[in-house]
Amino acid sequence: MSGYIDPNQEIEEGQHLGYSKVDKVIKLKGRNDEEVVAKIVSHPLSYVAGSSGDSKMEMFLQSNLNVRVKRVECNMRKGLIYCETGAFQASMGRVQLEAIRLSARDIANSVFSKSSGGEEDTFFKQRISGSGKVILKDTTEYLKVIDLTRVGSTKVTFEKGSFYAAIGEFELGITADITASNVVLSQRNKILPTVEGRGYVVVESPVNTEESVTLRVTPDAPAMVDDDCVIARVGDIKSVERFSGGLLTSMVNKTGLVTRYQGDGYLLIAPSLGLYNRGIQ
Repeated sequence: MSGYIDPNQEIEEGQHLGYSKVDKVIKLKGRNDEEVVAKIVSHPLSYVAGSSGDSKMEMFLQSNLNVRVKRVECNMRKGLIYCETGAFQASMGRVQLEAIRLSARDIANSVFSKSSGGEEDTFFKQRISGSGKVILKDTTEYLKVIDLTRVGSTKVTFEKGSFYAAIGEFELGITADITASNVVLSQRNKILPTVEGRGYVVVESPVNTEESVTLRVTPDAPAMVDDDCVIARVGDIKSVERFSGGLLTSMVNKTGLVTRYQGDGYLLIAPSLGLYNRGIQ
């Protein structure tokens, strides 16, 4: 079958599969003969047949900017994948799909988050298990892999709707950033989706992954980040919104809020995100 890769076949990053290119390969083996061989595949942006003239023009402009569409394809034997609801595209083999249902408390928290300004995160996930091939959604976002195979159970908290997939043994949950200052000052989501476990986590980044920065956070050395440029937190980290200066300064300066992160882990941040949101002057 064209485009199919046998799980036992060696795959090299940069390998071409006709129109597509393999950007990265992930291999994960479990304790009970589980195995997942996943690859991030990209191809140049084209256009959908029958799409409108405006849509074709937008895609033409993006293709001239070398925008590439990415997705994750997995060959697995008794493997586990968690992904955003709607991220599943296709499968072949003995593969099962299961919706992750929220508890009553999580549903209430989700409603609170949406009503308090957050818009980009969703709280409905899918669990994909079994043996076969799985294809996840195409995206024009950049895909960054967080390797959690060399450490014990670790929590990843997603901001800006950055969750794409988790490959391995994970539990899904939420992190609540509900403090008086967060509720009053910030438009960020207060309830954020999390995964905790061991394996690989794939994050959607709005900026090129080469532009992202990791910022270490320890109990003795908290971090403060200006603007809303945090994509994800790795480890046990909480946040508190505060003014970067006095109240008058914050009213005059659009970047008058900073977020203080405390705990143990690191932040994945995109310092250049503000340039793209404002437009480079």
